[in-house]
Amino acid sequence: MNTSIEFSGLTQWLADKIGLPQPVLFALTIGSLLGWVCWRTRSTHVVITRIWRLIFGKTAMADREIGKFIENRNRLVTFRFFSGMPVRTLAQAKRILRWSAVHDEEIADIRACGDLFDLEACRLREERIPGRPLQVFQVLLLGGLAGATILTGYGLRMDQALLQFKESQKWFWLSETTAVPLGGEGFVSKKACLDDVLPSPNPTSFSNDEVGIVCKAFRDSDTPAFVDKIVEQQRALLVPIGVTLLYWMWQCWLLFRCGIFARNIQQRISKPKQGPKDKTNARNTKTSTPDCARSPLPTKHHEDEEATIAA
Repeated sequence: MNTSIEFSGLTQWLADKIGLPQPVLFALTIGSLLGWVCWRTRSTHVVITRIWRLIFGKTAMADREIGKFIENRNRLVTFRFFSGMPVRTLAQAKRILRWSAVHDEEIADIRACGDLFDLEACRLREERIPGRPLQVFQVLLLGGLAGATILTGYGLRMDQALLQFKESQKWFWLSETTAVPLGGEGFVSKKACLDDVLPSPNPTSFSNDEVGIVCKAFRDSDTPAFVDKIVEQQRALLVPIGVTLLYWMWQCWLLFRCGIFARNIQQRISKPKQGPKDKTNARNTKTSTPDCARSPLPTKHHEDEEATIAA
C-alpha cells in the first residue's frame, strides 16, 4: 500500500515548514554542523582531514616529521573542540591542563572566566576581576536591557500605530477599531464614532477636538491602509533596535558570568587545601611545584609520554 500521501516523517514536516526540499535541508544541516565545528576549533583542520581521507583513505604518512605534525595538530584541535578554549599551541594546552590539575579546577570553569584568564601566561588575571559594586551595576544594567528587550518584543507584536496629534503633540495608539491615548485613560471606538454615541472624554484622556479628529479618521476609508503602513514602519525600526539590545544584553551577561567564575576560582585557589598538620608538607609541595606559566616547555621525551587524544 502506498502511504507516501497519508503519512509524512519529521524531516518532511520540517522541509514543508521551511519550504525547502529534503536534500537541501540535509545539506544545510551538515554544513551548519561543519561550520560550528570550525568555529569552535578555530580551524578548518577537521574538514581538510576528512577531505584527505575521502580521497586518499587512511594512508600512513611516509615522513615521520610530517606525521608527527599532523598528530599534534589533531591533538590541538581536539583540545579546542572539547574545552572550547582558543589555545594557540599544543604546549599551551598542556600548560593549562597542568594548571587545572595543580589548582584542582575544572577546565569548563577556566573557560567560563573568558578574558579574565590569561591563556598565554597561564594565570588568573586577579587584577581585572570586577568588585562587588561593579557586579551590582552589571546586574542592574542587565535588568534594564532585559526590560527594554521585552518591551521591544511586545512592540513587534502590536498591530496598533503609534501616532501624534500635530497641534496638541499628544501621542496615542490607533488601530482599525480603537484609539487609546499613550499614558492616559479612556479610549474612542470606531463603533461609537459611526453611531455618534460619544461619552464625555476624561480630563486626562482625549479632548473634544482630538475625539473629532479620531472619528474623522475612522470614517475615512484610507485609514486601515495607513495604520498598516505605520505598523510596518514601526516593526522595521524595532527589529534592529531589538537585535542591538539582545547583543548588548548578551555581552553584559557574559561579563557578569566571567566575573562570577573568576571570583569563585580566586577564592578557591587562595584557600589552603591542607589541615594544620600538613602545613609543613604543603609548604614543601608549594616550593617544589613551579607555576605552569613559568614552567619550561615539555621536552620531546615528556611529550611522547603524555596521554594522547584521538582526533
